[in-house]
Amino acid sequence: MKHKVFISAIIFILIGLVLFYILNIVFLPEWVINEGATLSTRGIYEEKNNSLDVVFVGSSNIYNGISPLEIWQETGITSYSYGSPEQKIWLSYYAIEEVLAYQNPKVIMLDVNEAFADDYLEEDNIRKLLDNMKLGKAKIEAINDEMLNYGTQDKLSYLFPIIRYHTRWNSLTTKDFERLFYNYDSTYKGYIISKQIVPFKGNTQYLEFTEETTQIHEVAKKYLDKIVETCKENGTELVLIDMPSPNTWSYPRHKAISDYAESNGIKFLELNCVDEIGIDWNTDTQDGGWHLNTNGAVKVSKYLANYLKENFNLTDNRENKDYQDWNQDLEKYLEDK
Repeated sequence: MKHKVFISAIIFILIGLVLFYILNIVFLPEWVINEGATLSTRGIYEEKNNSLDVVFVGSSNIYNGISPLEIWQETGITSYSYGSPEQKIWLSYYAIEEVLAYQNPKVIMLDVNEAFADDYLEEDNIRKLLDNMKLGKAKIEAINDEMLNYGTQDKLSYLFPIIRYHTRWNSLTTKDFERLFYNYDSTYKGYIISKQIVPFKGNTQYLEFTEETTQIHEVAKKYLDKIVETCKENGTELVLIDMPSPNTWSYPRHKAISDYAESNGIKFLELNCVDEIGIDWNTDTQDGGWHLNTNGAVKVSKYLANYLKENFNLTDNRENKDYQDWNQDLEKYLEDK
């Protein structure tokens, strides 16, 4: 009798755990789980471990502006655009830690457009990265970081989202349950295609020399230092980049990042003043100069392909039978593009 009671109790507990797991997925809101950024953040887990030679990390400029399959087509180098909206440098640090838990990239390219912003970030944009991050060292460290200044309940809500979103119970639809079976494989390797064209109407000479100066935000500086150290410890070369963006970039920012890179012995690739890229602000932006569209992303990606080929000893895997799924994804990408 006692044996049967014990077995029944175990079965009851297991059923409860399964239901709890299911509810934590179902109760996630659409803005966390069903946006373009989600495929960038979740899709990286679908890549084979240690299969990526280059990972691009940063804000929405990354998944809107760099197409890894263009780089693959040109060079056979495997890469991924791992970004989230308005990603601050302190959050990029944990994104890089997460990358290094599953991949051993030769190069990490970090977008520094957010290095001059304050450290505040809306909760939804924090959750678009952390709620989509697997439970592990990086996620646990992030939710315990002083930057979030969270109490116990808030911390637990990142581990068990139903704590944060339980009030959605009366608005659930069949779509919420469908995500239990959703495939988060990112065919475009984190990149999001955008064919929309909204020209930039401002000053295209935004990188003209000026005596004005600016400083990297003190919090960003602290986490940049940690990123530099982490990449060195892992034998990964860090390259700082700034994505073409006339609404956010300037010469004083260029100078500040250039000085930081030089003092730390790392590369800085200035993408706003490279004539070879050929950005046309009448045709290459989707929203008036904030983000590139596919026209612009193709140009930037082809330039990066050449830069990576010339500056790093990376393998061309186009003929490697273990990477033929990349050629299949390329076919789909070219058709959709």
